[in-house]
Amino acid sequence: MTRLHQFALALTMLLLLAAATPGVLWLYAGRGLSDVPDSVHDEVATAVRGAFFRQAFVNDYIEEDLLPQAKRVKAKPLADRLLFDREILKRFALDNYVAVYFLEDVVGTDDAALYAHLRAYQLSDAYDALPLQQRQRVDNWTDLLSEQTTPRALEIRHAPTPPASAPK
Repeated sequence: MTRLHQFALALTMLLLLAAATPGVLWLYAGRGLSDVPDSVHDEVATAVRGAFFRQAFVNDYIEEDLLPQAKRVKAKPLADRLLFDREILKRFALDNYVAVYFLEDVVGTDDAALYAHLRAYQLSDAYDALPLQQRQRVDNWTDLLSEQTTPRALEIRHAPTPPASAPK
């Protein structure tokens, strides 16, 4: 058996192994969320809530190369911290396909939609099953988003930028 045959066999085995995982197959095939079978949606919906709240927040999931950036971000306004946390979510989604569902379904929307989702999550059985420390983090995150999604906060954030003052 030549090296080329060995390489082809190894590649075939890897592809077969990858195809055995529904999430990997879904990503490999380049399909959208609407093409994912309901059974996978159900598994994802169950798994992702724990994974998201366990690992996606800055305190739980910071890669070493993001540490300096995280320290700088903590001194910035809340809106910048929220953007940074979403960057963490995007990196998390690259490692864990179940987070892609959550990321596109909820986090890809605006802060008000994410806040509404977290409020609904707080009323769910999955939230009740979380350890106290994780429930407190969810509560803190919801409170932060609440401050960002009040009508006044949204009005300020989306106001047009005032023109620079004319030189005297």
